[in-house]
Amino acid sequence: MPNQNLFPPQQDVIEQGLLEKETHCLLNMATGSGKTFLAEIAIEKCLQRGFRAVYLTPLKALADEKYTSWLQRFKGYTVGLFTGDINLSNKSKKHRNYLDSQIYIMTPERLDACLRNWRTHWSWIPEIDLVVIDEFHLLGDKNRGPRLEGSITRLMRLNPFARILGLSATLANVKELADWLQGLHYVSKWRQIPLKKKTVRFSNPKDKFPLLIEEVTSCLDRGGKSLIFANSRSRAQTLAQSFKDIGLKAKHHHAGLNRDERKETEDAFRFGDTQVLVATSTLEMGLNLPARQVIVYDSYAFDGIGFTDLPVWSYMQRAGRAGRPGLDTEGEVVLFLPKWIGSIDKYINEECEPINSSLSISKAMAEQILVELFGGYSRTREDLIEGFLPLTLYYHQNPNANINKDINTLFLADMITIEKEEEDNSLKQQDILKPTKLGRLAVKLMFTPSSVKLIKEHYVKIDQFYYFDLLLLAALTEDCNPILRANYEDLDPLMEIVLSTPSCLLDYSLEKLKKLSDEYPSTLRILAAIKMAAICHSLVNNNSKTELALLFDIYEADIDMLKNNVVRLLDGMSAIFNALDPSDEDTEESSDDTLEISSSQLCKRLSSMLYYEIDSEGVYLTEIDGIGGKLAKELIGHGYSTISIVAQSRSEDLAKIPRIGTKLAKKINVSAQALLATEQDFEYIEQRLSPVVTQVKLHTANICPYRLRRSMELRLRGHDGNMYYVTGGSEDHRVVSGANGFICDCKDYEQGQSHCKHVLTVKRFIGDKLICNMLKNITEDKKHSLRDTLPSLWFSVPKPDQASKEVTYG
Repeated sequence: MPNQNLFPPQQDVIEQGLLEKETHCLLNMATGSGKTFLAEIAIEKCLQRGFRAVYLTPLKALADEKYTSWLQRFKGYTVGLFTGDINLSNKSKKHRNYLDSQIYIMTPERLDACLRNWRTHWSWIPEIDLVVIDEFHLLGDKNRGPRLEGSITRLMRLNPFARILGLSATLANVKELADWLQGLHYVSKWRQIPLKKKTVRFSNPKDKFPLLIEEVTSCLDRGGKSLIFANSRSRAQTLAQSFKDIGLKAKHHHAGLNRDERKETEDAFRFGDTQVLVATSTLEMGLNLPARQVIVYDSYAFDGIGFTDLPVWSYMQRAGRAGRPGLDTEGEVVLFLPKWIGSIDKYINEECEPINSSLSISKAMAEQILVELFGGYSRTREDLIEGFLPLTLYYHQNPNANINKDINTLFLADMITIEKEEEDNSLKQQDILKPTKLGRLAVKLMFTPSSVKLIKEHYVKIDQFYYFDLLLLAALTEDCNPILRANYEDLDPLMEIVLSTPSCLLDYSLEKLKKLSDEYPSTLRILAAIKMAAICHSLVNNNSKTELALLFDIYEADIDMLKNNVVRLLDGMSAIFNALDPSDEDTEESSDDTLEISSSQLCKRLSSMLYYEIDSEGVYLTEIDGIGGKLAKELIGHGYSTISIVAQSRSEDLAKIPRIGTKLAKKINVSAQALLATEQDFEYIEQRLSPVVTQVKLHTANICPYRLRRSMELRLRGHDGNMYYVTGGSEDHRVVSGANGFICDCKDYEQGQSHCKHVLTVKRFIGDKLICNMLKNITEDKKHSLRDTLPSLWFSVPKPDQASKEVTYG
């Protein structure tokens, strides 16, 4: 008999016994149809049988939310939270150790770390009966998907009895994915609150906001709230402010806000009087934040390189937020599209993109091969080809896949080596593949092999590292995140920094730099790395995050994320340097009896400087017990600038410094004296250079360099007679050719810029001689030093004949 408290798909899943079958299962159900509730039932049954359960979520915010609610939901059981932000040495109940927990709330990366070091976690891994993977479509993400896929294959071998329960609303090829797992699948499009879909077409981008106001006010007049998705932070903020200007209570939400700010904004919309919330993709997954109306204001998304059509799966995730259970009889989904876009059936019919394995990317596959060998999951080339590869989704989708090239790449990178081993009952020898010291470090540090190779090649070829070089090297690695792209407006402050900063790499030309390693990224990525290194370098030279956020038009939360990641990278680089030359760990005497600091030590020192946001003088004081970054700054401010001065001071004098009492003063004094007795009070301090002001003249002809450069990222969607459709930016625009020249419908043209980036794009396409000649002369300067030619790097884009390819539309 049907349970009146269950939704129809929940009833189906339970009646079919899918939660209790001893096999894997994928639930492809619409947002709001009760997937999480089914997962909770499965977890409860698992716990009742005396086993452990793992819940994976890609979002740390959702992990926190689940931890809080499940403390009540699963009373009597121990719930542990394990994400990248958690320090397991913390003894609070929230940060339980692995053995104590019965429910493990994790990010996929945390599970990956456990499975890489499975011997350390063998006390609990065999007792796992259920692994719930929320947002299972993460498997197709080119950045995070490969590690999740690799983790699934390793878990199935370590514990073949553990069942996977995958949850998603956007698995277009769910049967294929279930077949890969040799499991079952269930599909339902039922929603508790039905959706009413609407498309708003506009002829001119300047018409969008008035049309948006009409849609929003219509919803608000009927007692609803509106959740709007925009494709950039700046647009989200601008739209929110525009709503405030007309008297509505609006807020914005994006990754530039810190966690507390995002939580405050979410609560204000969920429980408070905020009527309109404008968000980026931060709210399209995971968090339970429904609204009567969802508006997909921008039909383009930034993919890390440029703007492309919004994926259907992303549209579906956003649309799934529409409709509030218990408050709305239907949810409204409004999609904004320009009139010249042809068919929109893929959005209306929810023709979602299939999930494809990202292990097709050689670098991703190489990392998984290295993890296999490190963990002993595979030992030989045959094991990898016949044992590991067939377990992957990549092989399931590509039965002719060959990974020999990826294995050989690891040999060439000195990540793996061969050991001969005789088989037990035969004289035949087999080649055992073993990770080298570098390979083992890559796995332990969770660095990609390409990052380690890049670091190694710089260590071997660079005679002396300065602080900026180490920061730049960290920012150049694949593992650096977030990537803060350099904008045209960043060039002036960047030039000021690089011209006065000691650096070996900045004195290299672009051509010479790229010869250091074949792992070097694109020129624009190098420019972004210089920007990120400059931000970190400024942090350790007494510049505040507030000042830097204003200078580079970014958010303090971005700087925090960058800082934390670079600290991790510097610590790893120190270990890699030491592995390459163990003697590098020790301070050595040079021939002239001056004390030198090793590259490994320099990395450690810089890591501490960045962690505490303190300069090279003050960081030495943090080695004293009880002294952190803030107290070190206090000591310096009161004249205690070195360990020797602190050691020779009286405790009574130290106690007079704010925040240092009598007890701490004695502890500090004793610790400083001990340090002084065992170490020389050596300080490595770099002197700033005297900048030579240079001005780089980019081009003439009264064409704005910024607009010309931006036009090189755009392309034509198509044209109809004298009407051209320009795409590739945050919005499509129309350019009309007439007797008096070109007319564009963008705001820039309206404000008097006759050579806006869209007009320049069309001129490139039609072969305008002036523009094409200018483009021929705009190339990155590969011959002179980076510090002298920085602005030219910003013009590193495809050549004109490559950039103006026409694409069809409709």
